[in-house]
Amino acid sequence: MRRPRVSPLLVLLLFLGATRSAEPPAPMHNEDVVRMLVSGKPASAIVEAIHKAPAVDFDVSPEMLTELRSVSLPEQVIDAMKARMLELERVKATEERVQDITSGPKLRVHFSGTTTLHFPDWGTAAVGEKMKLDLRNEKDREIRDVAFFLACTSELDVPDQWRSKSPLGRDFTVPKHQMLFFQPGAAHLSASDVATGLPDAFRRTRDDGTAAGWYEVTLPAEIAVEVNTNEAHDLLLGIALDVQGNWHPLVTAKRKGVEVGTAGTELYATVTGKPESFDLTLTLSDKAGP
Repeated sequence: MRRPRVSPLLVLLLFLGATRSAEPPAPMHNEDVVRMLVSGKPASAIVEAIHKAPAVDFDVSPEMLTELRSVSLPEQVIDAMKARMLELERVKATEERVQDITSGPKLRVHFSGTTTLHFPDWGTAAVGEKMKLDLRNEKDREIRDVAFFLACTSELDVPDQWRSKSPLGRDFTVPKHQMLFFQPGAAHLSASDVATGLPDAFRRTRDDGTAAGWYEVTLPAEIAVEVNTNEAHDLLLGIALDVQGNWHPLVTAKRKGVEVGTAGTELYATVTGKPESFDLTLTLSDKAGP
């Protein structure tokens, strides 16, 4: 019995189809979201599509969000886009901060004092003055995330085009630096999630009377980074807020001339104050606190 003849063209098409199926799916972009809006899809369906998309690459810069709002894209869709991009940023940050802390010379920073911090998800004019930002307008006060960081400001360690290589590069109050460790991704809590044992300040309202949400940051027992052992390092440790889409330091501590020998070096950071009112003190020393 003769076997049916298979067309070479069919074989080629099957091969190309298999190749395409192995390729990663194209990410969803802003244009895809706008097309769904123009086609008449309801906001709920667009949000669901954003959540289910295998990959996304949205531009959620302040300028682009203004453009999206100008075409009447619903806020719930914009929130879904921002949430997916924040998720990607957190995954990327997790991958970048994974470090081997068991071998080799390390600079280690141990945390003590208030290591679980709660911050409001909106700023005040007073904290704006402290951070040298204009937060007089209600719409400019949104805080999108909280991070803690460790940077080196030694001239020899600062890379070329350092601003593009650091999350704090767009804050012109921060000295030139090399970012050694940057941990974003604070847990966001609604007003109803706040424990009853927390101070009354955690139940404040925004200017429009709605309840404020909160971020919870848990500092680790220690962080460890690899640095050059041939020179001293001027270190900048801090906690930063993502305000208006850019990172800005809320509180910092400096330590100059830190040397890391072949056995590594231990430093000790202590956090005190009231994060619920953005009032914090951070110290960094070579000895553990009391």
